[in-house]
Amino acid sequence: MKKARTAILVMGLAAVMLCAQTGIVKEPPVAGKNWVRGGNEIIKWSCNGYSGQVRLVLMRNGAKVGRIHKGVPAASGQYPWKVGQHEGGLAPVGKGYSIRLNLLSAKKIVDGKPFEIIQATGTPGFPPQQNPSIVTNQLDPKYRPKRTTLGDLPPTQVKDPEIVYFRAIPDTVEPGDKVRLEYHFKEGTTTAVIKIQTSPGIFDKVVDLPKGTDRTGSYTVEPKSEKSNYVLEVGNDAKSLSEFVWVTSRYRLKIYKFNMWHSQFPQQPVIFYYHFKGAEEAFIQAYNKDKGKWEDRVNLQPANTGEINDSIKLNWDFKMVPARARLIIRSKYGFEFSQEVPPFMP
Repeated sequence: MKKARTAILVMGLAAVMLCAQTGIVKEPPVAGKNWVRGGNEIIKWSCNGYSGQVRLVLMRNGAKVGRIHKGVPAASGQYPWKVGQHEGGLAPVGKGYSIRLNLLSAKKIVDGKPFEIIQATGTPGFPPQQNPSIVTNQLDPKYRPKRTTLGDLPPTQVKDPEIVYFRAIPDTVEPGDKVRLEYHFKEGTTTAVIKIQTSPGIFDKVVDLPKGTDRTGSYTVEPKSEKSNYVLEVGNDAKSLSEFVWVTSRYRLKIYKFNMWHSQFPQQPVIFYYHFKGAEEAFIQAYNKDKGKWEDRVNLQPANTGEINDSIKLNWDFKMVPARARLIIRSKYGFEFSQEVPPFMP
């Protein structure tokens, strides 16, 4: 005669279940047992003749609410649980809940006895450890506010968080400058955080923001890279959402000076003095009147995009007279800026 495979599921004193090879035998539920929503409890069970994995599922009135854990070793005999927590969030207060134990390799299920999830002591009708401005549309009737002189209150619902704006002021700065991240979020927000992208798909927290139903404010940052992606994330038990802004940190194109000196004697070198910043490329150009366009005369090849203050001596053998010369600088983003010296006779 084969030995029967047996499992017993216990939630404190809330539920006892016997599962044998021949079927499921339900024991009478223990009356009056309830657990506080969001509290820390232990789901306990015992198994005889089964050493595989067990899946824990939260049920309500026979219907699946959500998976608590996809697979726990049966031999562990227990699992720490934040009451109401499942893969879809935190279950509301109410009656008719039970824990289903799924013996995966044995293809057997065991349902615990019904229990009630109640709220913590405090403001009636609100979940524990949660902002009272956020309420749920699934409150047990006995926790709803009493009738007032204004009549019955309308059913309350979880309000989705809302981001009114998230912006960077300014969104383009020079290295070392600071940026003000301004935000406005509203409705039932229980979490709010600003993050920065550090690599593809990876975001690190910059700061936690004050929680509330209608918050405006700002936070100052100093971008450390050429392009920085800042993200505002807000949410509550019902929903979360995010919005991002890009901040560019680069030197702006600017020419502080461009002038020249040349001798009164012919065929003498011309000295150009220049001072600029923010350029990836920089050229001194000569104007070709025959072709009607500017042509590169010398590439200054800036070593960096910071400030360049220098001079260069050129044998100006370009035959167009009077001669025209200009300094042109370009950024890596395609912008350019130029300045011309007065015409001269080389």
